[in-house]
Amino acid sequence: MPRPPFHFGLNLLRCFPLTLVLLCAAACPLAGADAVESLGSLRAKADQGDAAAQTALGWRHYIGDGVPKNYAEAMKWSLKAAEAGFAGAQYNLGAMYEAGIGFAQDYAAAAQWYRKAAEQGDPDAAFSLGLLHDKGLGVPKSATEAAKWLQKAAEKGDAEAQNQLGELYSRGVGGLPNHVESAKWYLKAAEQNFPEAQANLAGLYAKGSGVKQDLAEALKWWRKAADQGVAWAQYNLGVAYDRGETVAVDYKEARKWYELAAKQGFAEAQCNLAVLYFNGDGVEKDPVEAYKWFTLAARQGVPKAIEDRDTVADKLTVEQLFAGRQRALEFVPRKTDGAPKR
Repeated sequence: MPRPPFHFGLNLLRCFPLTLVLLCAAACPLAGADAVESLGSLRAKADQGDAAAQTALGWRHYIGDGVPKNYAEAMKWSLKAAEAGFAGAQYNLGAMYEAGIGFAQDYAAAAQWYRKAAEQGDPDAAFSLGLLHDKGLGVPKSATEAAKWLQKAAEKGDAEAQNQLGELYSRGVGGLPNHVESAKWYLKAAEQNFPEAQANLAGLYAKGSGVKQDLAEALKWWRKAADQGVAWAQYNLGVAYDRGETVAVDYKEARKWYELAAKQGFAEAQCNLAVLYFNGDGVEKDPVEAYKWFTLAARQGVPKAIEDRDTVADKLTVEQLFAGRQRALEFVPRKTDGAPKR
C-alpha cells in the first residue's frame, strides 16, 4: 500500500486563541519586590491613583490572587488605570472583553481598548488587534489592517506575531501571496525557536516558495518543529524517512515520527502508520493495529484510509475486527512532545 506524500500546511491560519495568562505580562510594571507586595500596600497605591498598582490590583481580582475572584472589582480597577492612559490596563481590558469571562463578550470594546494600548506601542495589544482585523471580529475584516498591527508587534520581536504575519503574507495581503515576505517573517520567528514558524518555513523550502527549493533545509526546520511537538512536521519527517527524501530509507524512524503525529490525531500520519503496520515495514506486522489507524484516519475523511480500512477488514477474522474497532474506540488524541529520548 502506498503512502500519502508531504503535507505543506502553508495556508492554514492558526487561530491563536487568547488566553488570559497574557494578562500577567501586561501587569509586569510591578517587578521585583513590588510584584509580591501586600494587598494592603497595593490597594493604598491604587487609591492614590497609581495606574500600575490599579492594573495589578485589577489583575489580582481577575484571577483570584490573594483575594477572591471578583470580576466587578477587576473591571473597576482596570478601567481606572485604562482611562488614565496606562497601556497595560488598556490591554487587560481588551483581553477581558474578548474573553467575555465574568461579563458579556464584546469584540468591539476589546478592539477599542487594544487600539488605545497598541497606539502606545504595546506589542501584545497590537498583536491582538491584528488578529481581530484578520477575523473580522468587532472591526472590519481586513488583511491590510491585520498586517499593519501584526507588523508592529513583529518588529518588536514578538515571535508569535512574526509567524502570524508570515501566514498572512502566504495567504495574500492586498493582492497575491508574497512568499518572499512570508519567508522573511517565518525565519525571524523560527530563529527564536517558535515551532509553528519553523514548520511553516520548512514548507516554503520544500516547495521553493519565496526561497530556493532545498529539501535538506526543509528537513532541518521540520525536525526542529517536530522536536517541539508540531504534528505535521513530525508527519513530514516520517515521509522523508519512508520515501528516502535526502535521507536513507529508514522505516523504523518513519514509524517513530508517524506515531508521534498520529497520536495527536493527525489523519495522514495515522494512515501512513497503518500502512507500515499492514506491510510490516519497520515494525512487526499487525493487521489489527493497521485497521485501528485506518479507522481513525477514515473518520477524518481521508479517502485512501476509507478504502484501505475496508481492504484490511476483508482479511481479518471476526475477533480481529472487533479488537481493531475497540482499539479505535479507546483512542484519545493527545498533544505529544518531540521524539522520545534514545
